Amino acid sequence: MMQILALFEHSLSIEIVLSALMQKDINKNYIGVFPLDQPPHSTKRSIDDVQRRMDLGFILATAAGAIGASIGFNLNLGPIIWGIATSVGGFLSGYLINVILGKRKKKTEPQIILVVHCPKSKTEEICHLLWDYQSIGLTLTECEVHPLH
Repeated sequence: MMQILALFEHSLSIEIVLSALMQKDINKNYIGVFPLDQPPHSTKRSIDDVQRRMDLGFILATAAGAIGASIGFNLNLGPIIWGIATSVGGFLSGYLINVILGKRKKKTEPQIILVVHCPKSKTEEICHLLWDYQSIGLTLTECEVHPLH
């Protein structure tokens, strides 16, 4: 007997796969579906999150500062003041863009592990079936015969 472990996103495709497996004469006692827990949502921000939000700000601050300093030669306050002012404006623009777009991030859906015990002769056919229905990953192991339920 072979044991096939497949990882799926939580979607309708997992239901379709289960139906297809039962049509391939895989007993439901040899199929296991295990949802993975999501980490608890934390209100703490990591240093990486803060740094990622500021990256675009620094990029726009550099570009705007260079442009502002160049234009500042022709303006009343001079290149230094205009370079600093446009750098601050560029940084704030980039930071706000990241904050606004960062809130639109897609929440990750929980993932599901599908475990199938099957004879070696059906392994390739079942693996193709799992890949066809958008499995994220797959692994095979040889195992002893025992039902999952």
